[in-house]
Amino acid sequence: MHKKTTSIKNKKFPPEAYRLILEVLNATVKLISNRQLQPSAPYAENRATDEKGHEFHISGRELLAGFKIYMREEYGNLALLLLERWGITSTEDVGQIVFDMVEQGKMTRREADTIDDFKDVYDFSEVFSPDIMEL
Repeated sequence: MHKKTTSIKNKKFPPEAYRLILEVLNATVKLISNRQLQPSAPYAENRATDEKGHEFHISGRELLAGFKIYMREEYGNLALLLLERWGITSTEDVGQIVFDMVEQGKMTRREADTIDDFKDVYDFSEVFSPDIMEL
């Protein structure tokens, strides 16, 4: 996925949820570019990008790995509470937001990208639990 900038309107998720996913997208691209996150997409070795990260496509699984890192680093023990407030309760919700933005032309996808890439990747209550975050 890579982003195109514009505003988003959706009934299920608030605008903040969409902004969050765009922030996560940018952070994930940086993590992969800086080799702080291991690329996992099959096309990762042939990924086209310039110094500014244009046309850098990441997979759903890579976005979710970046999402987990970003939420832990930026929001710590409040991550789960914030996500629940915005109606993001599963990795599939992240995928729904991504595909909403794809539909609206705010992000792009490869033909092989599907919503199933986001299904049941990890449990938010486990990875964002305040007990786990303190370890």
